[in-house]
Amino acid sequence: MRKEAGILFISGINLMIIQFIMIREFSIVLFATEWVILIVSVAYFLGINLGYLISNKVTSKHIIIFSIITFFIHLNVIFLVRIISGSLWQDFQEPLTFIILFFIGATFISSFYSIFLPRFISISGRDSLPKFYSLEILGGICGIILILVIGQRNFLLLSSIYFSLLTLIIYLLLKRIKALIFFTIVLVIFLFNFKKMDKLSTEYFYNNYYNYKKCKVLASIYSPYQKIDVIEDAEGNRHLYLNGLQHFDTYYDPKYFIFYLSALPVRLKDRPSVLIIGGGSLNSVYQAYPFSGKITTVEIDRKVIEVAKNYFKDYNHIEKLSRWQFIIDDGKHFLGNTPKKFDVIIFDIPYPYWIQVALLNTKEFYTLVKSKLSKGGIISISVSGRLTKYNKVAKKIVKSVILVFNDLYVINSRYTNTGFIIAGDNLSFDKEDIVRIIKSREREINLSDSYQILTKDKVIKIVREAEPVTISNLNIVREINLRTLPFNL
Repeated sequence: MRKEAGILFISGINLMIIQFIMIREFSIVLFATEWVILIVSVAYFLGINLGYLISNKVTSKHIIIFSIITFFIHLNVIFLVRIISGSLWQDFQEPLTFIILFFIGATFISSFYSIFLPRFISISGRDSLPKFYSLEILGGICGIILILVIGQRNFLLLSSIYFSLLTLIIYLLLKRIKALIFFTIVLVIFLFNFKKMDKLSTEYFYNNYYNYKKCKVLASIYSPYQKIDVIEDAEGNRHLYLNGLQHFDTYYDPKYFIFYLSALPVRLKDRPSVLIIGGGSLNSVYQAYPFSGKITTVEIDRKVIEVAKNYFKDYNHIEKLSRWQFIIDDGKHFLGNTPKKFDVIIFDIPYPYWIQVALLNTKEFYTLVKSKLSKGGIISISVSGRLTKYNKVAKKIVKSVILVFNDLYVINSRYTNTGFIIAGDNLSFDKEDIVRIIKSREREINLSDSYQILTKDKVIKIVREAEPVTISNLNIVREINLRTLPFNL
């Protein structure tokens, strides 16, 4: 009875932890946490049903073999996800195959732990159901606590706990000390080589998935909010990836993307006070700095700031910028509580692949932002792709802005394939001022951009039929993921 109780309790813990691991890893290759949660959740319940179905149809010997196979598959699941993703995308580029394989894998992974409950109840009698079920639920609660306390801060430690508990299940099934010693040695070897395997599998993923010739992983960090990767390609350019999505690269972005997002709006004002929501590479701070007064960056993820300081210091020169400060806080929380007002507010945030980012594109949020602008203040936002009548996501974001602010311009950049919004009330500049600054930039870097500046009347015609993004209407998350996840569906 003690053996059964121990296995069920550990199974409850590990079921929670493995779901967390799968969600984090699948998010990197499928980009969107919400979509991954759906896939993993459905696979989780199917896996449990599969385990229940076969629990009394297999022998003890089969379960032992299954547990050993599970140990080695789970031990490498993080790396297998990246290797399979890179290989599939390179060889097939077939979305249906991609999704089906991950779905089957997630189902198989969760099925192992669900074998034990119905089997032990069958052996011990139905009277054991309340006790056994309670033990598994208690284990699940403990697993959630471990994720909250450890998983968000030390992913390797959480993985170590998981595999140690899986080793203990195998020992309880076999009751052989030699088996415990063997699997413990394998686990120690795995943990000792974890960082090396993590680096190699990450490099394989990016080389094949994003067609790099021979990239190097300079940093690969699990923060409480996301996976942060810094990649250096064969030409020496560095790339910042957040949950598998490129947020910044040192070759293209400083030339025009960050210019349109950060330097351009700041140049339209006279030494403005600047608030930048989101940290990224901190290049937005550097480009705004020569033309601004005090700059404040608000970033929820401290690890992003640390990565920017360590790996992009040649592009942000942050240690030389005395009028800059950063605050670790949620952007919405900061704006809702600060008494300060700013002349320019810039959003250096990812595109709305996730609900938490989509909430920063809502009409309600822009209303809050407007209340923190000084008289004549402006906001600067990048949208997903250029604003055209065919781009549903961009139209909805722009519609939300135009319902809050009286004046705006949208700049469609061919070089960056992105639209940039500059909005405010009673703007002190016009289209010619924007053109003048862009022309000046072209002379500075000796590189021309085929851009288009849309005035408010033209923008209204494009977005007239679009629905705004609101707290009750976050469909842009679904639409942007269907469009680019990680293929066109």
